[in-house]
Order: sequence, then C-alpha cells, then structure tokens
Amino acid sequence: MHRYLRAIGFGGIGSRAEWQKYADELRKNADWNYRTSEPDGSVFVCSAGDVSPGIGVMFCGEEDASGEYHLSYYFPYCLSDTTVGPEDCMINGRVDTDAFSGMCDDPRLGVSLIFYLQNPWEYREYEKTLAGANFMTNIHLAGLALSGQILLGTHKEAGLDNVRPSDYKRRSSLMAEARKGNQEAIDSLTMEDIDVFTEVNNRIRTEDLYSIVETSFIPFGSESDNYTVLGEILEVNRLTNCLTGQKLVKLTLSCNEMSFDVLLREEDLMGEPAVGRRFKGNVWMQGTVAF
Repeated sequence: MHRYLRAIGFGGIGSRAEWQKYADELRKNADWNYRTSEPDGSVFVCSAGDVSPGIGVMFCGEEDASGEYHLSYYFPYCLSDTTVGPEDCMINGRVDTDAFSGMCDDPRLGVSLIFYLQNPWEYREYEKTLAGANFMTNIHLAGLALSGQILLGTHKEAGLDNVRPSDYKRRSSLMAEARKGNQEAIDSLTMEDIDVFTEVNNRIRTEDLYSIVETSFIPFGSESDNYTVLGEILEVNRLTNCLTGQKLVKLTLSCNEMSFDVLLREEDLMGEPAVGRRFKGNVWMQGTVAF
C-alpha cells in the first residue's frame, strides 16, 4: 500500500485486503476519468476518486486493444489552488513506475524543485514535443505529510514585507547571471552568504534557531521529491475523509516567498494551526503542470 494514503485519511488500515475494498469503491465511483490514446493502440486511463474536495486517489493504467484494463500504479493526491510561476520546467519519467516527475529551478529555494506529476495524462498528450525539453509554465504545488508540528510565528519589523519581494527579485537576477558565469554576480552572492553566515553565527548564541530561520525548504531523505519544510501558515482548512471519517487539515503555506498547500491528518499534527503560526514537517511534494 502507498504509505502516503495515511495523509488523506486512510490511516490505520491493517491489510491490503482492507485497502482493496476502499480502492474498488473509489474506482467504481470515480469522480473523473481521463483517456489518452497511445501509439501502440492501447489507451492510457486515469481514474480519480475524491474522498474530500480536491483530495483522493488516482488510479493509472492501460486498456489494451481487447478492452481489458491493467492497473499500472496509483497514488494519493491533494490538488492546490495556489500558483507558482511561470517557472522553467522539465518533465522526466520515473524509473520505478510509468509515472512522471517535474523539475524546475526556483532561485527562491536555492535548490532544484522536484515534484511528483499529478496530471500524467496531459503530459502524455504533449510528450512527443516536450520530452527532454524545458518550457515555461505555471505549477500548482501541494505536499502530503505523515506528521507535523505547529510553531509560533516570528516577530516581523514594520515594512519588511515590502522590502523582501525586491530583495528576492534582485537575488534571482544575480543567480541567473552567476549561472552564465558572470564573475561580478558570483562575488556579490558569495559576499552576501558570508554576511548571512556571520549574522547567524552571532545571533545563535542568544536566540533560538527557529527565531532566526523564519522559513526553509530542504531536501529530505533519499527520495528526490521529499522535503523538510518550515513555512508560515496563510490559511487553514479542516476537511473529512468521506469514506473513513478521519479528520484532515489542509494548510496553505508561504515558504521562501513561494506558496503551496500541505495536507495531513488532524491527529498527526502536533499543535493548533492558525494563520501567522508556522508548520514544520516532512512532505512528499506533488504538482499539477499547466501544459
């Protein structure tokens, strides 16, 4: 069973047979189906069953020439209304299944953002023209978490929110120039990093780490699309899995000036979420790409 089924309200399932009952019901009463013809004459089919608005399980497989369906893989999902981009994006096939991963370089994060593609049927329609090529597009990101903690927010100086966007824009421009080999940009970024290191080194003697670091986005574990995130809560939504009755919490976060959603079970969240507080946890990042 997919271990992130717990994040959408299927926690405590003791056996594959128990999960199969839920899976059969979701596939039988699918909320939407997508079909894409393949060059070999088969049809790629994606069926999604919601357990709450925008939250559910997607089943992907192929229907052969005789009309027989073969399930390839399935995954839990959480759709997001927040938009990131436009970003320079690339789609690649995964080695473990027929699924796909997206990757984009966002200077706000400092790392290449890799996410599990939620709309593979659309990519298959454009695969011939987009395979191996970068393209600019908007992305809707969401993460599933098995646990998390709520931290208090940090004190913000008046007017700082107006300064940050221009600082990020300036730094993004410098990073773009540094990638081109501009030595002046490289030197400027190096000096900024040294200044930040010195300031943190001085403050850590008398302050708590999470009072200094407001938000962070760090790769976690051996899976390329798993991250440890620390983000400010912008919105809190409480939902319920209609099949199991388990309570869910969907948080909209701001992390390094980028917004995305995180979903987990209410009982797996330590603390009371509220706007202005922060969420810390490990998430499996997913994304819907606008092709």
